[in-house]
Amino acid sequence: MLLMNHDLNTLFIKNANGGYIALMATIIISVILLVMAAQEASSGWYARYNILGTEAKEQSSALAEGCADQALAMLITDPDYRGNAPITTAGGTCHVFDVTLNTPLVGFVTIATQAEVRDAYTNLQLTTDMGDIHIGDLALDRGIIRVKTYVRSGSATAEQWTIHVTATAPDPSFFPGSESIAYVTVDPGGYDVYESGSPPGYTALRSSGCTGSIAGGDTKDCIITLDGPPTSPLSCADTVMMLDRTESMMTHEPGALAKEKDAARSLIDAYASVSPSPTIGVGVFGDGSDNEGSAPAQIVGLLTNTDYASLKSAVNSWLAIGEGFTNLGDAINKADTELNSVRHDPTKPKVLILVSDGVPNRPANESTGEASALAAADAAKLGDTDIYTVHFGDANGRPFLASLASGANTYDPLNPTGVSSSGYVSPSEQVADAGGDDDGFEINPTGAFADDASFARNIDGKDDRHLFYGYDFSAISSEDTINGIEVKLNWWLESVAGSNSMDVELSWDGGTTWTSKKPATDESISHTNTSTLGAPDDTWGHAWTADDLTSANFRVRVTANSQSSIRDFSLDWVPVQVTYNDGDKHFFVAPTAADMPGIFNLIGRHVCPAILGPASPIPPLPAPPPPDLDINPGAWQEIPTFTS
Repeated sequence: MLLMNHDLNTLFIKNANGGYIALMATIIISVILLVMAAQEASSGWYARYNILGTEAKEQSSALAEGCADQALAMLITDPDYRGNAPITTAGGTCHVFDVTLNTPLVGFVTIATQAEVRDAYTNLQLTTDMGDIHIGDLALDRGIIRVKTYVRSGSATAEQWTIHVTATAPDPSFFPGSESIAYVTVDPGGYDVYESGSPPGYTALRSSGCTGSIAGGDTKDCIITLDGPPTSPLSCADTVMMLDRTESMMTHEPGALAKEKDAARSLIDAYASVSPSPTIGVGVFGDGSDNEGSAPAQIVGLLTNTDYASLKSAVNSWLAIGEGFTNLGDAINKADTELNSVRHDPTKPKVLILVSDGVPNRPANESTGEASALAAADAAKLGDTDIYTVHFGDANGRPFLASLASGANTYDPLNPTGVSSSGYVSPSEQVADAGGDDDGFEINPTGAFADDASFARNIDGKDDRHLFYGYDFSAISSEDTINGIEVKLNWWLESVAGSNSMDVELSWDGGTTWTSKKPATDESISHTNTSTLGAPDDTWGHAWTADDLTSANFRVRVTANSQSSIRDFSLDWVPVQVTYNDGDKHFFVAPTAADMPGIFNLIGRHVCPAILGPASPIPPLPAPPPPDLDINPGAWQEIPTFTS
């Protein structure tokens, strides 16, 4: 019995342990089955969700296309239909944006729709020939005025003006100014485009296309050019030009007197462009009568700051023919006397510009002529008259003429004009600027620092802007005169479809104020494509100083322009070259007659810093573009988004 009880107890214990294990196994298997069932249910739910999302997108696409087809049908049956309203179809409701005729050019129509089904959106756009849908006559019913607001100088932006259009049914009738082209449609007849809201000191110049009459189907271009006030109230010296009309001026080179005349008149015009008006006078030497060996000089236009026309008339008359001998001493004395007359403003510097083609031979002979000229020049300098001398013709007499000028001047046969250049200097710093998608040349921007295999890239670059700086112009001193600035762009595109360009602006105060834009329009896909903007005598509308060119102040801004939002730009190098004169240089050489106007202009900018050089030309509008090549004309195309 005892043994049996023991066996039963052992059996009971074994059975109890086996039941526990079986129970745990059952629980674990149940959990695994539950997890598998949950995963299967989740997978099925997500699959169903994805199917529903795909169905929603397909439904919204079908709805957008159905509404678009209905909008097109409504336009065909009702040429006055202009959209901007919902359309209800059997599939639902979608929105039709403005139906725009004669866009993107005369004879085309653009229709855009948007549909939404359970948060799935579809945007469709159609650009098609109006003649293909039998409403081509509408292209002749309205005219198009293309308007651009161009700020040529000053720190204002085009958006600070409001542009108004007076015409029959203008659309739009007013809008903010923009350096991008704005399109306005009008009924045939008279029209006028003008601006309002001008910042103080700005003047407007409207092209001939801003007013007149327009016929149906015509396109007119209106460019409103805005010029700001001078950037600084710089002063000008009271100046007398003493011009050479001796007989030898006619023998050195045909047309030399005419070029001297052009140079003198251009300097008078430059003075006349400055406000407040500076004072200038004109004298000549070369007396055909010789007057017993003295060949006296004379003032033919007294100092004036108003009657510039009389000065130009005197230049025309007295330089019509060359005759007589050269008396530089009397020329200097007569000019200095006029500069010390009651017509001189004692608060202004005094400047004499003396032009000659050789050594003096009067009074009496060459020896006394040189002594007389040196004595007259020394006396004038002692009286604070600054003397600039310009030599024309062969090398004879250049060292002597250099000795008459103020400052330490020598004749350098290797650099006869005395003009220096920085050479093309590379940037060392860069940063993206606001504009477009605000990332500028986002790929390898430092690739634009040198002319090498590395280059910067701008993806989808429309309206993107980038700043380059850190140019080393330390060799230019505060005494030097800046004559001109050139910017070189080594750039190219992945496609030249449509209209594309690069703009360049310069800043002298760290990016606060900018010059007007200069466009580079020679688009190419070639990696060797180069555009040079500016010139050795182009100051971009600003009177530059050495301080303006320091790394802290000087900036170059490039802007990518394109009709396509997906155009890619590449930029390999953005160097800058500055042309300048030694600030203490007062002696210049015009190797040929054609060089004289440029030399006069250089001297004029030195003695009258308010002369900013020639205004930037007004860039014409590009030819009206074809339909956007990123859109397939005549077919619906889905695009990312619309702005209503």
